[in-house]
Amino acid sequence: LSWITSGTETVGNNVDAHTDTDANNIADLPRPNGGAGLNFDFPLDLALAPSSYKDAAVVQMFYLTNRFHDRLYSLGFNEPAGNYQTNNFGLGGAGNDAIQADVQDGTGTNNANFSTSGTDGSGGRCQMYIWSGPDPDRDGAFESDIVFHELAHGVSIRLHGSLSSSQSGGMGEGWSDFLALSINSQPVDDPNAVYTMGPYATYLLSGLTRNYYFGIRRYPYTTDMNKGPLTLGDIDSALYNVSASVPRSSARPSGSNSGVHDYGEVWCQILWECRAAMIAAHGFAGNELMLQLVIDGMKLAPSNPTFIQSRDAILSADTALTGGANAATLWTAFAKRGIGFGASVPAASSTSGVVESFVVPNLVTFSFPDGLPTQFSPTAVTAFHVDITGSGLTLTPDSGTLSYRIDGGTFTTVPMVSTGTNQYLATIPAQPCLARIDYYVGVGTSLGGRTSPSSAPVAFNAGSVFTSIANLVSDDFETTSGWTTGPDTATTGFWVRGNPNGTAAQPEDDHTPGTGTVCFFTGQGAIGGGLGDADIDGGQVVLNSPVYDLSSVADATVSYWRWYSNGTSASPYSDIFRVQVSTNGGSSWNDAETVGPANSPDTNPGWRFASWTFSSLGLTPTAQVKVRFIAEDAAPGSLVEAALDDFSIVGLECASGPAPCGVADLGQQGGLPGHDGVLDNNDFVAFIDAFFAQSPTADLGIQGGLGGSDGLFDNNDFVVFIDRFFAGC
Repeated sequence: LSWITSGTETVGNNVDAHTDTDANNIADLPRPNGGAGLNFDFPLDLALAPSSYKDAAVVQMFYLTNRFHDRLYSLGFNEPAGNYQTNNFGLGGAGNDAIQADVQDGTGTNNANFSTSGTDGSGGRCQMYIWSGPDPDRDGAFESDIVFHELAHGVSIRLHGSLSSSQSGGMGEGWSDFLALSINSQPVDDPNAVYTMGPYATYLLSGLTRNYYFGIRRYPYTTDMNKGPLTLGDIDSALYNVSASVPRSSARPSGSNSGVHDYGEVWCQILWECRAAMIAAHGFAGNELMLQLVIDGMKLAPSNPTFIQSRDAILSADTALTGGANAATLWTAFAKRGIGFGASVPAASSTSGVVESFVVPNLVTFSFPDGLPTQFSPTAVTAFHVDITGSGLTLTPDSGTLSYRIDGGTFTTVPMVSTGTNQYLATIPAQPCLARIDYYVGVGTSLGGRTSPSSAPVAFNAGSVFTSIANLVSDDFETTSGWTTGPDTATTGFWVRGNPNGTAAQPEDDHTPGTGTVCFFTGQGAIGGGLGDADIDGGQVVLNSPVYDLSSVADATVSYWRWYSNGTSASPYSDIFRVQVSTNGGSSWNDAETVGPANSPDTNPGWRFASWTFSSLGLTPTAQVKVRFIAEDAAPGSLVEAALDDFSIVGLECASGPAPCGVADLGQQGGLPGHDGVLDNNDFVAFIDAFFAQSPTADLGIQGGLGGSDGLFDNNDFVVFIDRFFAGC
């Protein structure tokens, strides 16, 4: 058995399984021993009292715990994520935290629990009790739903740091039900059938005889609203009003909705609805995909999240994993359970004031096969392709538009060239050297126009006009290079250069592990230290670059990888991270970037790339350029960590040269081919004739719409001709 790293007992790298009948949190000895052949086949007769099959129960618990460990490892709950292992094999995270699995624990009956802190390296203990409904009693270790439910608490607590509020604690119960049922599911199972928690152990509990329908919950989990009716509003006592016609467990006759398990039923039902929708879209592979999105979503969500924050974290996880391919599917499922577009909840500590929404947002997805340009040509058209898909609405044919502006002026909107059904070619004419180009695309729909970015023109894509770049600064911080700190007002969390000791809020490695180990970060905590070990407290900390001479270039791009965590705390997303630049050696400063305070990938743990140009700030590079990074802790209870790596500055150079003129001058007076120095309808006629005759005269554009000949006669040639005609040459 690979789960047993040494010896022949039920002890391994992931779990120490044993009984604890005297409830002293010390393993009863001896543990089950498989001997030299590691044969753990022990007598089991469920018609006898559980005390007669202790060894079999411990082996079952050992098996289930290891199986759960491996299953969650494949979903990303690994060493860097803070899983439970004695030895982490140098793969990151803190070790010495294998699970203590107490079987037939004497602490109580008819229950089970999991205890741990939110800190990697702290121990985890899972206690399984005897269930005393039937005669003989039943052992909870033989109920895999309950075992997986308790072990899942260890996952959700570790990935969030804390689940101590009403909503987050409730979701903790819901995640546990969902993970248990999903992991136990089989491809032949009907995703729309009725499923329940703990049916074996709950027999005759509080007189319950329909335990395989209700289990330990009020209602079963199902997509049938007449059997599993719960929606988001049912966490709010003022909104909880389930029809009496829906069968409810006789073990829960009061219909209470005021505890974490009640809130958990709502969250699991929401996730179960999403799972069924994903299976409908992808087959049983949707079960695995939904599990992955749930785990990834936990990583993206803040500490003590609300229902809405956890919903949005799952949607963000899908965007990161699939590019948002499942957005419509997930939104439809969320909306069915009242947590659709426009739903709202109070702060995580309360469940009063919920606003349900059953609205599915109308979605348009823009994709860019060539990428979005950040470099534009001073002599030729810059072109890129745009593909558009819609869900829940109808796209208006041939309605794609491109809007662009130069140096912050007024946006000009022009049609994009249709290259296929809902496929377009966007073109921006040649522009002056080092001009800043802001742009966005749009399309008409049956429900009005949609744009990318969605909030355009408030938000837009941007780039600069240049022909080449010069590497001016490249600093990976592996050696000292003149950076300084201060002035600081905080009491802890000062910027340091080194190899960070990771926590859930602070990186374990620099941005490029394997090629280096060093970066700048805020406060070196102890190995295996707590979540807020050496974080920024009580003010701001400042990291200053050396002075750079950038006077040789007309414009420059500053880029870096930054880490900023501001969500794992009692007061999440309440602080900001500022990047400023000076062109006079630090006498005055200009804001270049502000991160936060809103919840976004930029304010949650992870390395993020950022860049900006001097021209975008209305500045010109000088011989006295400095950049500084300011992380602050201004809000009480806020936990702030920041880091910086791979800082670079490149100069933008531009050789405009003469624009290629004469290209569109194809026709003479009377429509005859030839040049007459006048751009008019004769040129259009001559171009059309040459195009359909496949004459080299009309071969003006290559793939991407750039000027040149490629032997093809297609939309690229039209793009170049139109561009040159209206450019007057």
